[in-house]
Amino acid sequence: VTDSATSSTSVTNNSTQYLDLNNCFSASYSVYDFYLASCLPAVTSGVNLEMRFLTSDGNVSTSDMWVAIHNVYYDSSNLHNVAITENTNGEMTPMHNVDYDMGRGAFVKGTIFNPFSSVDNTSGHLQSGWRTEIAGQTSKWASRSIQFSQETLVSCTGLRFNWASGNWATGATNPVGKLIVKGVR
Repeated sequence: VTDSATSSTSVTNNSTQYLDLNNCFSASYSVYDFYLASCLPAVTSGVNLEMRFLTSDGNVSTSDMWVAIHNVYYDSSNLHNVAITENTNGEMTPMHNVDYDMGRGAFVKGTIFNPFSSVDNTSGHLQSGWRTEIAGQTSKWASRSIQFSQETLVSCTGLRFNWASGNWATGATNPVGKLIVKGVR
């Protein structure tokens, strides 16, 4: 794989709501790996990280996305496993209840199949890990594994990550939201 198959972006100012990486998918590759590091929201109360695909016009795809989620978290002395399957209207939630203090070190990584194709469904899997200690909770860490498949055939050209409310954080850990996408085959 050549360097030309790699795209990247990051958050560089405190008014950034969306972390978009446009035109990172093309017909040259049918499989892409991605990695998002330093997932840090500006807010101090728990918010969800959302992920969507972008279409060639830069808009988000609202094609139905069937998602199977396996969520693991630890609180006090108990380990919890939660499995969920849902139709998400094109939106996935790789992380939940993340705040500014606990987002450091949080990551999302995964593989996407056929994002640019209009004849094959976009599908893939992702994993994420983060710390969470939101007020009223005793959870210390969480991880999430998601398998997904888009129901409608839509040619996707990019990725969007944003927090359910508020912007990406900036400051000492700047830049945050470091996203890398690489075509692998």
